[in-house]
Amino acid sequence: MAKPKGNRSAEPKASSGVSWSIASVKCHRCASDVPVTLRYCPTCRMDIGAPNVRECSSQPEQKALHERAARAARLAERKGGSHNLNCFSDYVEKRSTVTVSMPASIARFMTSDPKSIYRNYEALVGSGLRHPATAEHDRERHAVAGSLFGFYQAQIIYGVLSLSGAGLPSYGDVSCSLRSVAIEDRVSFLETNSFAFVAAHNTGRGSSPPAGFRSVWGNRHELAVAKHGASFTKDTNSGTWQQILVSSGQDRSSDDFIEAHIFDSFDGMAIEQMIATPGRRRSRDADTDIRLALEQFARLRS
Repeated sequence: MAKPKGNRSAEPKASSGVSWSIASVKCHRCASDVPVTLRYCPTCRMDIGAPNVRECSSQPEQKALHERAARAARLAERKGGSHNLNCFSDYVEKRSTVTVSMPASIARFMTSDPKSIYRNYEALVGSGLRHPATAEHDRERHAVAGSLFGFYQAQIIYGVLSLSGAGLPSYGDVSCSLRSVAIEDRVSFLETNSFAFVAAHNTGRGSSPPAGFRSVWGNRHELAVAKHGASFTKDTNSGTWQQILVSSGQDRSSDDFIEAHIFDSFDGMAIEQMIATPGRRRSRDADTDIRLALEQFARLRS
């Protein structure tokens, strides 16, 4: 997640205004109540799953998303775009990946040792390995993440849902696509950038996100349909699908994408594909780091 630079017009709010939250679930082993923000049962320490995935898997959340996707599909049908939308949905379901963009120096670090761990902003600041952002942006970042994730916000890594493995130029020099087996049980998706979403739906002060704008790995294609389906026509061809899913603007304020939320970290062996982010302006040092990272990654994968 990164704060968009500049202003961004608010997206339409959920028509129902209904929000859903799971206060707790029962542990399968000892029947203790486990708060939604915890992954492990506080009594017997059983792993009950990533909390972001549990939230997005709730019946109200799934039902609302399905209804939104169905409405978008009906709009596409009126424009003669049903076939193209069905093909798009199928391709997203079978071929889309989560891509994390990172600085060239971090990519080089990740490929230099397959046991190295990718760490998010909160972990790096907390361990003293980087300075925090400006006070204003740091406070806003924590407020936005807190409204979506609460206690476990510091354990979320951000990426985008991509068809080609390319991320956004405004987010990093190198695009790393992650192996599905490494993340599918701990990744969830939000229809847009977290900052824009919280601003559009006013989810601050402890209120929950409106239902229907999040998904898990298994129904990420429904989220893509709910977001983009209404724009499909008989002329929407497969050559535009990546741009529809990951749209790069002049800066972060005009970028558009489905945001991925990965619970916990990942190592170098979780990376399936690594490419230089298309359209990114880079320094000579960054180009050198990218070349070395790609060479090391190729050796790791051979």
